[in-house]
Amino acid sequence: MRFLIGDIVSGAFPGGSALPREADLASRFGVSRGVARESVRGLEERGLVTVKHGRGATVTPGDCWDVFDPDVLSALLECEQGAGILSEYLECRRILEIEAAGLAAERASEDDLASLSNAFARMSAGAERVRGNPAAEDLYHEADVAFHRPLISATGNRALGT
Repeated sequence: MRFLIGDIVSGAFPGGSALPREADLASRFGVSRGVARESVRGLEERGLVTVKHGRGATVTPGDCWDVFDPDVLSALLECEQGAGILSEYLECRRILEIEAAGLAAERASEDDLASLSNAFARMSAGAERVRGNPAAEDLYHEADVAFHRPLISATGNRALGT
């Protein structure tokens, strides 16, 4: 299925085009027709295709795709539009972080502030370490996530944590 996701995202099967029939997919990938059917269902669950009984699967436009699905996101980031997709995610993160920081500033308890201060110190140290050693980037990302957990907790908004 990941191969088909990559084909769809890369434009090998543009929006509005018909996906090969299940029997043809099964033959092409050397799998049973049942496996091909389940793969097409997986594509449909991700918004990549619509299936009409008797007509087969049709590729949907990109704005219908589930860009939060890990397989779809991975394929998008690997194709030509990857930088643009990453930019959209970073923009979304900025929007949410600004609002979350505002809520946390209004609602944080003393314990929340202490947790945030410690997490920020670890994140800052991680950023400094990356400057001298790019291999430490994973440690910085872990510290970044560890900082955002108490930030979200301090907002008191459970939906932000999901």
